[in-house]
Amino acid sequence: MSTPTSPFCEHCGAANEAQATYCSFCGYPVQKVQPANDDADKSGLLAETLLKERYRIIKPVGQGGMGTVYRAQDTELNDRAVAVKEMIVSGLNPKAVSEATEAFTREATLLAALQHPNLPGVFEHFQEDGRWYMVMSFIQGETLEAYLTRTNRNKLPLSEVLSISKQLCTVLHYLHSQYPPIIFRDVKPANIMRAPDGQIYLIDFGVARRFKPGQKKDTTPFGSIGYAPPEQFNKTQTTPRADIYSLGATMYQLLSGHEPDTTPFHFPPLQSLEPTMPTKLVALIEQMLDMDEMKRPLNMLIVEQRLQEISADNPSLQAFSAFSLPQPAKQKRQRALRTVLMLSLAIACLVVGGFLGDGIGSASTINNYQTNFYTTAVAQDHATATAQQIAALPDPYSPKGTLALVDPLNQANAWQEGSAPNIGGNCQYKNNAFQISQTNAAAYHTCDESNTYTNFAIQVDMTILNGGCGGLNLREQPNYEQFYKFDVCSDGTYDFAHYTYISSSDDFTINTLIVTGKSSYIKKGIQTNTIAVTANGSNFDLYVNGQKIESVSDNSDKAGAIGLTATPMKIYPTVVTYQNALIWALP
Repeated sequence: MSTPTSPFCEHCGAANEAQATYCSFCGYPVQKVQPANDDADKSGLLAETLLKERYRIIKPVGQGGMGTVYRAQDTELNDRAVAVKEMIVSGLNPKAVSEATEAFTREATLLAALQHPNLPGVFEHFQEDGRWYMVMSFIQGETLEAYLTRTNRNKLPLSEVLSISKQLCTVLHYLHSQYPPIIFRDVKPANIMRAPDGQIYLIDFGVARRFKPGQKKDTTPFGSIGYAPPEQFNKTQTTPRADIYSLGATMYQLLSGHEPDTTPFHFPPLQSLEPTMPTKLVALIEQMLDMDEMKRPLNMLIVEQRLQEISADNPSLQAFSAFSLPQPAKQKRQRALRTVLMLSLAIACLVVGGFLGDGIGSASTINNYQTNFYTTAVAQDHATATAQQIAALPDPYSPKGTLALVDPLNQANAWQEGSAPNIGGNCQYKNNAFQISQTNAAAYHTCDESNTYTNFAIQVDMTILNGGCGGLNLREQPNYEQFYKFDVCSDGTYDFAHYTYISSSDDFTINTLIVTGKSSYIKKGIQTNTIAVTANGSNFDLYVNGQKIESVSDNSDKAGAIGLTATPMKIYPTVVTYQNALIWALP
């Protein structure tokens, strides 16, 4: 017979040891949950078991208190490797069954709606023979908790911790940028997977919650002692700053080897354990671990930017060695870029609903449609940076500018939506991101922000879901007569060129291919890259993931609009999503 388990205190939600009589956090008696008397109810699935007449079990790869995670094959998709997460509820009392089922289905529902390179993908969930199953992408690797046990003194090198932390900032900022925001609420090494190549994945969304404006407290106070902030156990609703605290606790453990659950809410001075730790990093972690959530950093984007600054201050800690750019290629891949609709036509399309009709769309010469809809005053007010955001989001690039626009790109705002069915171009808000698609290989598609900028810095998170390249149009002239274009592609290449519209041929010509190359800083495939450009006079600095990959000079255009793009390469259709756009205006 199994011994009783008590994963959480029903009074405060804290995790406790199985043998605990009283909660180690609040002191209340712990009510034990009795599992099934029959151990056969919790026996694992045998190899070759076929679930839902589709998923063939290979072997168990992880074990938890409520079930097992298996490696399996999807027999309907060429035996691709998948992970099957099993939850067993037999033997639990009705309340425990309800709570466990709710947490399991909530995790499946949350993950199914999310798409990020640092999150596992969820394909489906179902019930069979009294057990719940969730089918996910298979991640080859181990948890950070297991990885730590194999290292010397249960801690990691500073450079590796910075790399892990920046990846976690990216995915947590993605979660917090959803509408409404998703609070993970259980960031700790046991819930972080590490692949052999160093890629990090956030797993186990069983206690994640969507933030509900106006709600005073969470329905259930869950958390892991040592990693969860104090407000997570109080009668208040947790905010994204709860995850900032948990990330700070995790970073502290990875750097020092000190396990936070041994001294909850009390962390010895980091430099007393690691005297050589950079003072800026120590100060950041101390701020992240502040008991007063209002004194922690405002958001994950700020944490990530400060980590980037710490990495820049310590060149020896860079994840990649210095990269020598190749000489510009003699020939550029050809892209037939055709006429764009005039501004008056775009406004007319807005009047009739924002879409081209059959009569207009049938024009064979139109192979590039760019919307330029005017956004409403409400949307502009929402996107315009507030005084608080200006103070909290300083320009990380040089020269420094003043924050002018903040847009998470998860709902209709400052960027225009539009569609060109005749050439397969489309811009729309989808799955809490701004998605641009282009199905015609002989065209590219762009949608713009309606303001005009002279000198500026722009930063945006870009994920190429399929196909070739995404990027930025810069200093677009009226009617798209001239513009710069910065492309970052899924194969690790990039280019920066100036285009000129030739009215006599209804075509675009690359007037100047300013630079082209390949960078190891670009994450290949379906991964999120943070791309940025500073435009100051005739000087342009190009950045990917916080690293400057090129500096160029060209004085063709002085000012204009900014657009987001999708450009096919060898593979199409091309689908690119954008999130978290920031624009700083330079003097």
